[in-house]
Amino acid sequence: MKFELQVTDKASDARTGIITTDHGQIKTPIFMPVGTVGSVKGVHFEELKKQVMAQIILGNTYHLYLRPGLDVIRAAGGLHKFNGWDRPILTDSGGFQVFSLTGIRKLKEEGCEFRSHIDGSKHFLTPQNILEAIERGVDMFDCVMPTRNGRNAMLFTYQGTMNMRNKKWEKDFSPVDPDGCDIDLVTTKAYLHHLFKAQELLAMQIASIHNLSFYLRLVTDARHHIEQGDFVAWKNSIIDQLGRRI
Repeated sequence: MKFELQVTDKASDARTGIITTDHGQIKTPIFMPVGTVGSVKGVHFEELKKQVMAQIILGNTYHLYLRPGLDVIRAAGGLHKFNGWDRPILTDSGGFQVFSLTGIRKLKEEGCEFRSHIDGSKHFLTPQNILEAIERGVDMFDCVMPTRNGRNAMLFTYQGTMNMRNKKWEKDFSPVDPDGCDIDLVTTKAYLHHLFKAQELLAMQIASIHNLSFYLRLVTDARHHIEQGDFVAWKNSIIDQLGRRI
């Protein structure tokens, strides 16, 4: 694996680069859809390639070690051959304890307070925004939030977040996102609202694809503005809007 630094923003630590692996190149900064057990929940690989434009996905070593197990993955010839994904995969080591260890953490408006499962010491973490992190020089990101929130009817857009269960979308026949991926252009807000109200599985799939596509579009746009030399100004102009409810 090789990392090539390309452009560094003059007004911040934001940067672009290319990671070269045996399974392809990754342009950074990049968002990586989470595929804990070898699949991105509710999204087929063809959709990840053609709709989301994913360059790399994640797997979770801990979960894959337990199921299906090393014997199965080795017999298949490795994780790529086992799951059929022909682009890079990054594997991480385990669960996200801040959320999984519910007995030893408290969630507050300001962040998360938790105690170490090793020695009981207290720690406090505040909320890790992709654009703020890019500004500080972080290259790679992953999170289950796009798919998890999508399955719960929350969509991320440049105009803000939308709860597709809200009645306000019932007769809104405009596209889910006129600047989004193909599925956004052929799906209306009213139809997606209907699917969620009807508890149709397709609603969760469409929302997951949209959110993943948006996250990939966000980091791709960030890369473009780093290259253009106006990343900080662009980030400052949109960051409040991204977090509002519409």
